[in-house]
Amino acid sequence: MDIVQEFIKASLKERIRSDAEEQAFCKDLFIKSKAISEEDLAKYNISITPISCREYEYNIDYSEGYGSVIFDSEILFTFEDKITKARYDITFSVRFNAKAEGRRYPGSYWDPPEDEDWLIGEIWDDGFEVEYSKIETNGPTNDELEEHLIDITYNFAESDAFFHYLTDNLEDITGWDIK
Repeated sequence: MDIVQEFIKASLKERIRSDAEEQAFCKDLFIKSKAISEEDLAKYNISITPISCREYEYNIDYSEGYGSVIFDSEILFTFEDKITKARYDITFSVRFNAKAEGRRYPGSYWDPPEDEDWLIGEIWDDGFEVEYSKIETNGPTNDELEEHLIDITYNFAESDAFFHYLTDNLEDITGWDIK
C-alpha cells in the first residue's frame, strides 16, 4: 500500500471515530435533556451542527471594558433513521446574549479595533429565544412524523442541556475568541 492510500485509510478511520464521538455526545445531551424517548433514541442517529451566526446587537462599553453581544444563529438538528438512512434536517433559529469584554482604556476617545473584543464564555438567560425555522428530508415522511421530530427538538432546545451545548461550543458557533 502506498503512502497516499495509507493516508486516506487513516483519514477515514479518524472521520469514523470523530463521527462516533459526535453521535455519543449528541445522544448524551438528548438523554440529559429528557427530550426524547428511549424508542426514538434507539431509532435515530442525532447530530447538532451550527449553520450560521451573526451579531444582532453589539454593546461593549470600552470605558468599563464589558458588555454583551446578542447573536442570531441557525442550528441544524439532524435525525437519521438507523435502518432506512432517511435524514430529517430540522433548522432552528436561536438568539442568545453572550457576555463580552473588550480592550480597556478608560477615558479613551477612540474605539479599539474589533479584534480586541472577546467573549467571557457565559450566556445570559435573558434574551434567549429558540424558534423553529424549517424541516427538510430525503426520506418518507408525513405530518405526524415531522411534528413529532420538531417536538423532540423543541423540548431539547428549551432544556438546560441545549443551553450547556451553546455555552460549551460558544467559540465554534460565534467565531469569537473566548478568554
